[in-house]
Amino acid sequence: LEQVVAAKAMAEEEARLAAEKKGEAERIAAEQAATDKAKVEELNNKGNLIELCGAVVLKAPIHLITNSIAEAVHNADLIMITTVADVHCIIAKQLSCLLEDGQTVILSPGRTGGALEFRQIITREGCKAKVHVAEAQTLVYACRLIENGKVNIIGVKDKVLLSALPSSETSDVLA
Repeated sequence: LEQVVAAKAMAEEEARLAAEKKGEAERIAAEQAATDKAKVEELNNKGNLIELCGAVVLKAPIHLITNSIAEAVHNADLIMITTVADVHCIIAKQLSCLLEDGQTVILSPGRTGGALEFRQIITREGCKAKVHVAEAQTLVYACRLIENGKVNIIGVKDKVLLSALPSSETSDVLA
């Protein structure tokens, strides 16, 4: 009987900790969403300009600044995904119902089989759009955010390898 009581107490404690962890994750996600919205508003109020300094010096307008993935990819010819490989699967799921015929998705960097994983996920999730999926060996640039809307370009790569999946589509992606 003592073992049953102890096991029940452990299970209840595990459930309490799991609920606490979920609540904390939801709180963090809500804070991040509010921060993202504020950053988008700040950039829109600055005239949708981005400033580059360092190896590349440039001020340029950005046509659309949004935290809506659907809005960002609608009618886009090229979708560059420049995040850590751990997030490719999440983005693939989000994009699977949003991709449109003729679009090109490039994972940069994606050198760890990212294109294969991405293609498998969008297919599994029911994506019917005919899209090119490719991955680059690394980022085209090395950079650091200085402040919202201002980026220090530390360097630009001379050459970055890229391949599509299937490889027969690589020349189409590079065109």
